[in-house]
Amino acid sequence: MLGDRDYMRGPSGRVRPAEGGMECLLLLIGVNVAVYLLSLLGGRSFAGMLILSGNVLDTFELWRFVTAAFTHLDFWHLFFNMFGLYMFGSLSASILGWKRFLALYLVSGVAGNLLWFAFNMNSPYFLLGASGAVVGVIMATAMMMPNIQVLLLFFPVPVKLKTMAIVYIILEVIQQQTMPSNIAYLAHIGGFIGGFLFMELWAAGAVVWHPLGALFGRRSVSPPQSDGYREPAPSKPPRGWTVSAYDSYTKGGAVSRAELDRILDKISRSGINSLSESEMETLRKAREQMKSGQSSR
Repeated sequence: MLGDRDYMRGPSGRVRPAEGGMECLLLLIGVNVAVYLLSLLGGRSFAGMLILSGNVLDTFELWRFVTAAFTHLDFWHLFFNMFGLYMFGSLSASILGWKRFLALYLVSGVAGNLLWFAFNMNSPYFLLGASGAVVGVIMATAMMMPNIQVLLLFFPVPVKLKTMAIVYIILEVIQQQTMPSNIAYLAHIGGFIGGFLFMELWAAGAVVWHPLGALFGRRSVSPPQSDGYREPAPSKPPRGWTVSAYDSYTKGGAVSRAELDRILDKISRSGINSLSESEMETLRKAREQMKSGQSSR
């Protein structure tokens, strides 16, 4: 984990405040679970005060655009939303920090609710669930870690996260047009838009992959950075390499310790397929150096 590294910690050894993203993630899940339990105890009258309806402007209860993103009436709806939030949020929360991760959840959830409301104004329908927020987190995570391999239950073949995100949004658009159901596809689409806009406007420094880069000729290669700091060079070699063999070559002007550590960190974040040709060559060179150094001991 990134937070386990020595240079991610302050003088006291504790993780820096920017790394409060995981605590925020667990708190969001806890709030969703608590609202669900209260809905069971309080009945539909309690949930009725939180869900978003098509006539919300008549009563001016604007808080529903937020509270609907925390409300679930069905256990499996809650379970799968929280499962997805944890799976993808655990990847991005520690990079964004608690403030930006909380903002990402709220912006994506509200964006999904607003898009749904725009097409269901004055209708008898209502909306609830964290789905918009979850797909916004998926979009943001894909923009930060596009080459991470994920395995889908209905398609048991590893695919890159950026590929899954694009395919998912395309399917959502198709389903919205051709398969009317009680699933709020518009809220999912709005959540994707919200996640994308959030990364563009408030977390651009963490963007590695831009989903519209092909249209605008844009390609960002900035590595993810947590709130409030830039990642410095590590103070000791990565695991798996011996200090004596490594130092015998770094002193001779070969592959530097910091450069190799950067490449290994990139592999752990995005997979080996994310490396450029020059980085692959550097990795091969370092491996040969290690072999030579170990055999001469």
